[in-house]
Amino acid sequence: MSAAAITAETPLARLTAIVAWLAECIAAWGTPAGADPVGLNPVGLNPAQATNLLGRLRHLLARFCAVAATPVPPPKPARKPPPQFLPSYRIRDVSFDDPPPPPELLPRAWRWLLQ
Repeated sequence: MSAAAITAETPLARLTAIVAWLAECIAAWGTPAGADPVGLNPVGLNPAQATNLLGRLRHLLARFCAVAATPVPPPKPARKPPPQFLPSYRIRDVSFDDPPPPPELLPRAWRWLLQ
């Protein structure tokens, strides 16, 4: 098998192969001790435990396949930048400015006009 064939394998196919191998191991461990002539049952699972593990394994594989089959949603559009703040006026702090010059006084003869 070439390196290109190995890398072309999808993650779902790899997981399915791993789960199949694990299911075979669990099934072998679930055989009764007397029926196992080679000694492949080092764990000592009884058949009920092996069946329970195989059921959970099938359930996990089915959930993984369902998630892998769901389509990937399209990316969200890029957010618009917030609007720039353009001040329409300038707040002037008068406390730092020089005090205004005193008003010019009218000549003494014309002050009656202000009254």
